[in-house]
Amino acid sequence: MGLPSKGTGRSDRRPESNERLRGTAVGADQDFEAFLREWTKERIWAIDDFLDYRDRRYMEERRAAELTRLAAAKGFSDDLTRTVEPFGSVLQYVTHLFYMASVNARSPDTRK
Repeated sequence: MGLPSKGTGRSDRRPESNERLRGTAVGADQDFEAFLREWTKERIWAIDDFLDYRDRRYMEERRAAELTRLAAAKGFSDDLTRTVEPFGSVLQYVTHLFYMASVNARSPDTRK
């Protein structure tokens, strides 16, 4: 049985803190691709349709700021800049990640 996430009042398997990302899951010796893959796995998911635009935008902005801070702390600022360049900004990149997660959640699994 899942307990409500701290301060959210809802049960969710996604952690609201960055503790796992600060720990061994994303260690300082990892390369950028592994860091980004783990961060995306833990922090990006399909956003439900009932979420209004302001709440969705707030979540995207928080995740973009979080990704920027974590990448800088791990020494990946230049790598992040290169990755988000085609999207224009970290915020637009994170928005794209949420969009793709939603698309993938609605698509039938074709890998079977």
